Amino acid sequence: MGPDCRVLQIVGFSNSGKTTLMEKILERCKEELAWNVVTIKHHGHRGERLYDSREVKDSDRHLKAGAMMTVVEGGGDFILHKQNHVESLAQTIKLLRYLEADFILVEGYKSECYPKVVILKGHGDQRLLDGMENVQVIITWGRPFEADVPVFSIYEEEKYVPFIVKRIRSL
Repeated sequence: MGPDCRVLQIVGFSNSGKTTLMEKILERCKEELAWNVVTIKHHGHRGERLYDSREVKDSDRHLKAGAMMTVVEGGGDFILHKQNHVESLAQTIKLLRYLEADFILVEGYKSECYPKVVILKGHGDQRLLDGMENVQVIITWGRPFEADVPVFSIYEEEKYVPFIVKRIRSL
């Protein structure tokens, strides 16, 4: 990846809307910025193989929304899916040595240090924020609340999607 490649994480508990938000951000980045976006999806279910998992299906949704490539990682497995066919071993090696991505959108990896959007669905989800670093935006299924970063209702998509894309541009 280029040294100036932007990275943003989307984190939250299961079924909070992470994949749907990733799709909306991908579509916006593709349409407005014509960026090459790679997605990485964390597979956090130990002992479960990736090939038939929900994470692979979610990464397919990332591709349909405009990602040029997706990565699903977890439990010792690593799946990279590039949208366009790679024709030779040399091209594959070149791809893995240097990905020409403008932006990497990561779903999951809550404890990592990259800038992140946090989605809170249930009452107890606010504990997710305890000790979390580099939170840029919070999206809540409940009432917005006071925080050190912007907080949006999940129903304010017309506000938070452009805000997040603008924030990505400044990373």
